[in-house]
Amino acid sequence: MNIIESTVFQTVISGVFIYISGEIIQKFFLEPVKDFYRIIGTIDNGLKYYAHFITSPNVAMIAAPDLHKALRKLSCDLEAAYKQIPTIWGLLSFLLSLLKIVPNTDSVAIAAQELIFLSNSLNDKAKSRENAAALDKIRHCLNIPVLGTR
Repeated sequence: MNIIESTVFQTVISGVFIYISGEIIQKFFLEPVKDFYRIIGTIDNGLKYYAHFITSPNVAMIAAPDLHKALRKLSCDLEAAYKQIPTIWGLLSFLLSLLKIVPNTDSVAIAAQELIFLSNSLNDKAKSRENAAALDKIRHCLNIPVLGTR
């Protein structure tokens, strides 16, 4: 009996193939998207935690001197996490944004720019309305839902 024609051999080989395929999908597709959403969650929490400082920039200079560094780091982390999602000639990222699984490239770029804007605007000449608008724009670009606000 030829081993290649054996049912047991074919079952083992197909099981190994399915396992390897699953690991490839998990490592190269699912984990980068999960990490991207983790960063979005971190950004949402940071924006909510520091909202009173961001919308009152004069207070931020005194009360939260490291806030500008934190906002800049969030911007860099957002772009880095988005770049980890495989593109495969741009088709996969287009498909993921079309299915609303991840925001499109332009939305991520705008959100990152707005985080940098907020980082740079924490000074005595900043306008709280512009900062509040930037907060809203970031949430809109990253599809962050507004949960119960009172």
